Amino acid sequence: MLLPTNFKTAIADTFYDKSFVINRKTRSKDAEGGVVIALALVGTFDGNVQATLSGGMRKSLDIEGRGLVNSVDLAITTSTGNDIVVDDELTYNSAKYTVKGAFTFDSHLLLVCETA
Repeated sequence: MLLPTNFKTAIADTFYDKSFVINRKTRSKDAEGGVVIALALVGTFDGNVQATLSGGMRKSLDIEGRGLVNSVDLAITTSTGNDIVVDDELTYNSAKYTVKGAFTFDSHLLLVCETA
């Protein structure tokens, strides 16, 4: 089902009331050829927080098959236009979370995260 833009905007205006900061891992090589991993600020976004995922949702996303059975500490729903990828680090309420899964639906993007 294709949802019109005004429907997605209404969802965002109603539910996406929490703010998140996105940091992305960058990899470079130092002078000796070693890999250096750093975090770079990508931006911010608004979303909705779920402390748990229901059993039906976990099954439909095949959480167990993806190896995420014990590591889902936070689920976030947000707009599909946000640029968030697996391994991004999100900050919410001074806590840090690593994105372990990003699932796109017609009306939203579901991020499954674990405490960083």
